[in-house]
Amino acid sequence: MLEYPEVRRRPFLLELEKVLREASEQSIAAGLLLVDITNLGRINKLYGHNIGDVALALAVDRLRSASTEANNVFRIASHQFAFILPSMGNTALVALAVNRLHAVLEDPIELGEAKFVLDISVGVATSGSSRKSATSLLAHAETSLHNAREGLDYEFVETEQDSMDRAQDRLRLEQDFVDTLNANAFTLYYQPKVNLKTGTVHSCEALLRWPQPDGGYLSPGIAIELAESLNLGYQLSKWILGEAARQAQRWKDRFAMRVAVNVEATLIDNPDLYNLVSDTLSIWSADKSLINIEVTESAVLNDRESSFENLRKLKEFGIGLSIDDFGTGYSSLSYFKDIPAQELKIDQSFIATLNTDPQNRALVDIIVDIAHLFDMTVVGEGVEDRDTLRALIASGSDYAQGFYFSRPLPPAQFETWLESWPGLDAF
Repeated sequence: MLEYPEVRRRPFLLELEKVLREASEQSIAAGLLLVDITNLGRINKLYGHNIGDVALALAVDRLRSASTEANNVFRIASHQFAFILPSMGNTALVALAVNRLHAVLEDPIELGEAKFVLDISVGVATSGSSRKSATSLLAHAETSLHNAREGLDYEFVETEQDSMDRAQDRLRLEQDFVDTLNANAFTLYYQPKVNLKTGTVHSCEALLRWPQPDGGYLSPGIAIELAESLNLGYQLSKWILGEAARQAQRWKDRFAMRVAVNVEATLIDNPDLYNLVSDTLSIWSADKSLINIEVTESAVLNDRESSFENLRKLKEFGIGLSIDDFGTGYSSLSYFKDIPAQELKIDQSFIATLNTDPQNRALVDIIVDIAHLFDMTVVGEGVEDRDTLRALIASGSDYAQGFYFSRPLPPAQFETWLESWPGLDAF
């Protein structure tokens, strides 16, 4: 039975003080995550406060499910929750906790006619090895939350010793990354792209996952950031492409599944990109018609001349090319004429507001029309509900991708999903 979460700021501070005291006595770090439900006001406005209250109850229930100690989750303001992490052997893994919170809240909530996803911002603070008071750690987490709302990265306000501790944690995390890469211990999950014209599924996107000893996963963004900082982007991209090609080849006769692979931004203008792709496909005897390369619009625009040349070579080789996160860069109309790609993926920030922002909807319609004019197909990313799907279909988009159909799945579960796909009409 769901329990309506009361605001319990004082009990929270008392518990946090106790956790910090015990962490200090054991010379370990404790952490604090602040979770702010940023769209609660909109939910109340659209569906009423009764629905909003149930959404809050569901939120705290899901947050508690993500913790091994459910008593460490508190509602401390109208739409803000505190998530206490009693012990962290590696403060660099705080991103794992943040990722888990996003994961448990990502499934849509359906209450009668109301269907929505809880949008959140997360603030982070850790105690390091120095003794901090509960109010001090809370202040640091609130600063981080403010930055998160502004679209900035986490900000740690810490002592010199805390900084040294975190630097050591970073070194351990870097070593874990190298060990995982050398052991081929990363894995790929797959998310379907639904053809809006035929209702079929014959393509998907491969997404990196970094398994952890506790059964969880680190954010792909952390792996990519580490690959860049350690100059291992080429090696990581080679592994991802090879694993995706191997999986596509396995599925060739059964599903004829075209697999899209994201290529790291720093490789887009790298002269070795063509050899990386062609050599990897040759090693795995993979059918190049089953592979699609996705590159972000911003990466292409950083060095248009070199990037376009690389993409042209891949296109001539027979590789499908997609421009990911389209709409976030500053491209001109000439971009459509020159770009050597067959597909545009409209960024989810546009798709999520199709039914609430008339200007964004008009922009999506324009992008679809121009893309079709230049013989490119269009994918709408981040589809999370039926109304968004309907709006995307009305825009003339060719494909849709998002949690409304399926979250990314490991290969075996993805195969089961494909076999049970009921067709677009069911959605």
